[in-house]
Amino acid sequence: MMQLMRPAKRLAAFALAGMLVAGCELQDPAQPGNLVPKTVDDDPSLPALTLSSTKLYYQTFGDPSKKPVIVLHGGPGADFRLMLSLMRRVNGYSLADDYFFVFYDQRGAGQSRRHGKEELNTGLMLKDLEEIVDRYSPNGPVALLGHSWGGTHAMQYLNTHPSRVKAAILMEPDGAKGTFNKEVGGTDVGGPNFTDIQNIAWTRGVLTGKNHELADYQVRVVFIREQQRFETPFARSGFLSIYYVNLNELSNNTYDFSQRLHEFTGKALFLQGDKSVISRDFQQKYNFQFFPNRAVYTFPDCDHSEMFTNPQNVPVLINQVKTFLHENY
Repeated sequence: MMQLMRPAKRLAAFALAGMLVAGCELQDPAQPGNLVPKTVDDDPSLPALTLSSTKLYYQTFGDPSKKPVIVLHGGPGADFRLMLSLMRRVNGYSLADDYFFVFYDQRGAGQSRRHGKEELNTGLMLKDLEEIVDRYSPNGPVALLGHSWGGTHAMQYLNTHPSRVKAAILMEPDGAKGTFNKEVGGTDVGGPNFTDIQNIAWTRGVLTGKNHELADYQVRVVFIREQQRFETPFARSGFLSIYYVNLNELSNNTYDFSQRLHEFTGKALFLQGDKSVISRDFQQKYNFQFFPNRAVYTFPDCDHSEMFTNPQNVPVLINQVKTFLHENY
């Protein structure tokens, strides 16, 4: 587990959340945009995907007529900013030259719409992904690319619709079955831990969903602390998504996204860092068995996120994705 936030730091974080100072003028923290970036509901100029039960912030890259690649960020409760380095142009080439990439913030996270407890669960997140796949690839297979929880979310979709996916790029996913939590006690890959989340949950009005800005800001303070160990360039995290989906649903050891993975006839590429706690032995024990048709690449001297943030790794990452998609999609 990560070190706990010391009381002094915790009090400082809560005090900072109470007011913002711009020059000599105090700003109201309850106003959207003062503590954290606005959501698609607060700022109608943001690009938004309107689905049947939510509204998601998204960005696309490339020609919509080309094969789609749906990108799934980690968390639950993070956003896709960390993964945008995939779209860099290296030596004159961009992955968007060959494919149509769709990035989106999952429900309750990033700059997407905020929801209460009843609308935050993996079932509804799967429904959102199903609608996105149907929108961008209605008549053919799709490629999924997911990091951390995003890789697990990709396995959730694969387990439900194994024939809809042609290629899957899984970047250090958690286990396809939740029982891994009981065996390894969770994974420390940076970000809020149980105590952090409970501290934030004690704030008045947070669990009722009446003060998303304050709750999300306090998560941001934790990530700033964790950047001393893990570089995580997120725009805005979603506290209630972390609390209800990550801490409560996924950590109870009961989910199982493996029952139909054997029906997936495409190929999977596992990308991992050799310093990460969910690399090598972890993937071998908990995930490789479900993907006999797989390729694996390990980044040297790399933790959970450095394949995106280390300038030396990004060209290698892009080339790995390019080669895999060209050969299998």
